[in-house]
Amino acid sequence: MAEVVNVNGESALTRTGRITPTSQGNESRKLAEYVLTKLRGMGYKADFDVCHDNGNGHFSVFEFCGALGGVSIRYMDYAIHQQVLAKAMESVDEVTDFCDMIRSSATPDKYKLRRALSQPSQVAFLAGSNCMRVAIDFDKVAECVANGGMVKPHPVTHERHIFELNQDFPKAIMPLRVAGGSLIPDLDKAYIPTTSELNFVAMAHGVPIEDISLHDNWSVFRSCYASYVEQIRKSEAHSDQDALNMLFSSPKSGLFFSQEDVDNNIMNYVKEVEKTINENLFRSTK
Repeated sequence: MAEVVNVNGESALTRTGRITPTSQGNESRKLAEYVLTKLRGMGYKADFDVCHDNGNGHFSVFEFCGALGGVSIRYMDYAIHQQVLAKAMESVDEVTDFCDMIRSSATPDKYKLRRALSQPSQVAFLAGSNCMRVAIDFDKVAECVANGGMVKPHPVTHERHIFELNQDFPKAIMPLRVAGGSLIPDLDKAYIPTTSELNFVAMAHGVPIEDISLHDNWSVFRSCYASYVEQIRKSEAHSDQDALNMLFSSPKSGLFFSQEDVDNNIMNYVKEVEKTINENLFRSTK
């Protein structure tokens, strides 16, 4: 497989290290490569990446939600992308019950992990080593532990950070390879940063969520999932589950769950971006 680089020229298809993706994760990767090739073939700037605001005129492509095996495309300006998502929420003719699909998924995580031997009542789910110390509010993690909860490191966490976590929260650190998605259905409360797709699993199961994102200098670390999580959770007219189903069902959301979905709807999102910024992005590539 050819290497795909992000806007900064760094390898972006080797993030997961030795952690193996699930079959759904592999399908997401294939679909992401299809979307990337399609966008570039149509004359648009597109890269495989997780961050926003780091590429003028670029679209970002990333695997989306391990439980669903999807792909997202996002215009790499967070504010513009949020405007488009707000409009997408108003452009839904037929709503699919994605929450039920998430609940029914045998593998709610995108990595091949194992179930925990014990079930805590509260868990704080951390970001990976690439942004853990700058994207996580550890005061809220400490609150979770003080309430008898546990801390679940991201599967891609450096051993140095695991050592530090064990120093900070003795006997409260769960193994890396425990599947976070399998813990969520039976939690009383989930502490999750907006960087994590586990928000969608918690929403689908109706588990209360405490945002543990550290929002200082947050614009640098907004990930693929943050924009969708924030759009869903700020909806006043709908519950989290209804808002999730509506957003994921919208043909203008930039979310795709099959190649047919990509072919039918990819330009709906692109054209909505161009309409919002009043610019033809196709021409900007020449």
